[in-house]
Amino acid sequence: MVVLIDEYDAPLNKHIGPAKRDQFDDVRENFIKPVFEELSSLDEHILFCFVTGISAIGKSAIWSVADQWADRSSDAELAAMCGFTYEETKAVLRDAGFVRPDELDAFFNTFVHGYGGYRCNYKGEPVKLFNPCVVRRVVQQRDIVNQWESTVSGSVLKHMQGQVVPPVPIYIESTALLAGDESPELDSEVKLAKMLFRAGLLTMGDVCGDIVRLDHVNPETAETLLKRIPAWSAYA
Repeated sequence: MVVLIDEYDAPLNKHIGPAKRDQFDDVRENFIKPVFEELSSLDEHILFCFVTGISAIGKSAIWSVADQWADRSSDAELAAMCGFTYEETKAVLRDAGFVRPDELDAFFNTFVHGYGGYRCNYKGEPVKLFNPCVVRRVVQQRDIVNQWESTVSGSVLKHMQGQVVPPVPIYIESTALLAGDESPELDSEVKLAKMLFRAGLLTMGDVCGDIVRLDHVNPETAETLLKRIPAWSAYA
């Protein structure tokens, strides 16, 4: 059996913040953890389980019931798994047939300039990815459209309200970026940066040793942050 769980942390993300800690703990203890406890008890029947989410909740908070699992979100060999690479995106646009062959390169270059792309791996050669939802909307509308904001979790932006948001670019140690958090409160610049990165509002830029530069994905994500998080205007 293969088990796929998308956005396992969606129920938790509704209860981020000190005022909602009781609700967060209740959902974690009485809903999320029992699910993984059950999966762990069925280990001999499961070929593999793949889970997605944007939270950085530590193993001691949730995953202690599933110690045989591993965080593969930044593995170099899996860097291209959760999006369309440049080559795949160009092939999709070509096969869609709404761009003339002699204009494909120019159209694609405009697309790349506007959308930028995500980088999730900090080791090895950078692999830039496009959000499949954005590519699908471009194909459906047969034109380059601003659709990035509609793919971002609104709950993440809601929890950023009133926070002292660090200026971008943000420089963070890779160990801190990948480490789990033991509490859900966004009570530090590091936690805020990690949430913005995991929510797709920031992406990895240059990597120097153990230091990762987090930067805007593209102009639209920057505008989204300015519009939805007023405190960010101080750093515009």
